Amino acid sequence: MNHSQRVWALGLALASAPTLAGAVTPMVYYDSLVAGGEAGFRDGSFAAARFREPLGLAFDETGRKLYVADSGNHRIRVIDLGRENAVTTLAGGDSAGAADGPLSRATFGTPARLASLPGNRLAVYDAGNNSIRLIDIQNQTVSTLVKGLPVRDMVYRQQDDSLYLSEPDNHMVEKMDLKTFSITTVFSQSPRIPSPGALCLYQGNLCAADEKSAAIYEVTPANGNPVSLKAVGNAKDALALTSTDGRLYAFQEGGFLARVELPRSTPFELPTPWGFLVKNDDYQGMPFFTLPVGIPPGFTASPTEPRKLFISMEHSIVSVRDYDFQERWGAIEENNGALTDFDYPYQKPAGIFRILAIGPSRNSTAVPLPKDPLTPADENTQSPRVETFPKQLELLLNTEAALRNSKVHFEVLNFTRRGSPISTFAYYDVPDLVKRYDIDLVLGLGDQSGYKDYYERPLTPEGIPAPSVKHEYLLKPLSERAKSGVALDLLERCKKMKIPVSNGQDFPGDGLFSLFCTGDPQIQSDLEEMAGRRLVLLNDKLGSMRTSSGNRPQFAVYYVPCRDFPNDCLEPFWGDLCSHYHLRFLDLSDAYDALKTSYYPTNVTHFTAYGNALVALILSHYLIDSKLAPF
Repeated sequence: MNHSQRVWALGLALASAPTLAGAVTPMVYYDSLVAGGEAGFRDGSFAAARFREPLGLAFDETGRKLYVADSGNHRIRVIDLGRENAVTTLAGGDSAGAADGPLSRATFGTPARLASLPGNRLAVYDAGNNSIRLIDIQNQTVSTLVKGLPVRDMVYRQQDDSLYLSEPDNHMVEKMDLKTFSITTVFSQSPRIPSPGALCLYQGNLCAADEKSAAIYEVTPANGNPVSLKAVGNAKDALALTSTDGRLYAFQEGGFLARVELPRSTPFELPTPWGFLVKNDDYQGMPFFTLPVGIPPGFTASPTEPRKLFISMEHSIVSVRDYDFQERWGAIEENNGALTDFDYPYQKPAGIFRILAIGPSRNSTAVPLPKDPLTPADENTQSPRVETFPKQLELLLNTEAALRNSKVHFEVLNFTRRGSPISTFAYYDVPDLVKRYDIDLVLGLGDQSGYKDYYERPLTPEGIPAPSVKHEYLLKPLSERAKSGVALDLLERCKKMKIPVSNGQDFPGDGLFSLFCTGDPQIQSDLEEMAGRRLVLLNDKLGSMRTSSGNRPQFAVYYVPCRDFPNDCLEPFWGDLCSHYHLRFLDLSDAYDALKTSYYPTNVTHFTAYGNALVALILSHYLIDSKLAPF
């Protein structure tokens, strides 16, 4: 275990130690265990349940129950996602068989593929018996529909109420009409798909991948006419296909995931607390996906959560999410109103409490430390977003929720404006983000006051600076830009105290921290008004909004010391400001100062990954203790 891992292990232990109570709920993260883990057979809680080479997966019509073809146990299992992923057995016995009849007496032989059908029914490809079986869950019966088919994959299509079957050994795709149970050929001996394997529905159309080539085709059956094949992407050695939110995905031999596109597919990166995996064994340890070689896994998408995929592994089922990690994690903070973050879906999953972290560049930076201690840290190096404090806070809160057996879990989104105090942009940018992403809590990082905005931007009818700098406005003399109100008051006070204006004669002081430490109560009051008035307007606007659960989005400011700040001046500034304007304030100073030596090095100019781990750990406790995070 390296130093970074030891820091994380310590953080997780500190966060969770007081709350362990025996029961653990499923973890909510980008890559999570759904159920299982070790070989065997056992029903019960998701972590205690045991599977043996589970394969096919299918959701019921509600999206709350996930059916599993537990091939090594010759059973059909059910994971109830609405009951903390509790696992039960639907059908099958201790040994392989082919008995039809009541669920309690029916037997299966190595069930491999599943397809959910209307009317609370489930189609099963029973590989050991080369047959397609039908489970009528409502009537609690099992029957055999057809025998002697070497099926590789199957998928149900509602438009024609048919079950499509791929048969690579027979070089064909067939269709079973579920009204008559008659079987017809969709295509056979196609030169483009000579050995059709993986199937799925993509935007309502059938898609098929060949076992030996990379091309994936959209298949359009035509009554009495040749079938139409349209290339939709490439994914070599595709073992399984699925689609969600307008995207097509392939699970490839070797444990690779890809988003299928033309002209080439996009690698699917798996985020971990330490970084990202493209190869599933990047860390030289156990691979993330453990699969029997050459055997297609179960691979399906959640009907209720966009871009959440479920995959059967050697003895377990896991979920992964695709939030454009490979595109967003290295983005700089010139985001034009978009998240400085992963591409979270607008739709908030059920049971999720969403937090929006806002701030300057410290909000989205994790400075990597060079291996050579004599080499200075390069703060311009892009670091994995999972090492920023919002992502680590998300991990810690969800770990705490799992250990507390909580039904509420967390997503922490990030919005950063490089070099901008929260007072500069929050009122204009944050309400739209809160509405778009259904945010429950906004956390603002206290930094500079943003007072120079009052001299660089014209005032709006609300009496606050406009959302952006007006360069023609800057051409006016400073005296014309500070004619009245708090801007004039601060300027006059600085003149009396002989505090120089900026080099460009644009505003009093240097625009950073020089005015905070004058000790002058009037200057302090002016600075507080310049920042506080805009934050109060934001708080009021959030108070007029409601989340999907009917609650008002909350707002809080937090302060963390930084090596390059005059913290003895900034800390009381933010505390007094929030007290005066009745804003929630979380002061992390004492805890951070007490622990930063043990977490050394916590920051250069920006926070290191170690510093972010510490900030996230402290803030997670403060959020829980202050009831801002629901537990």
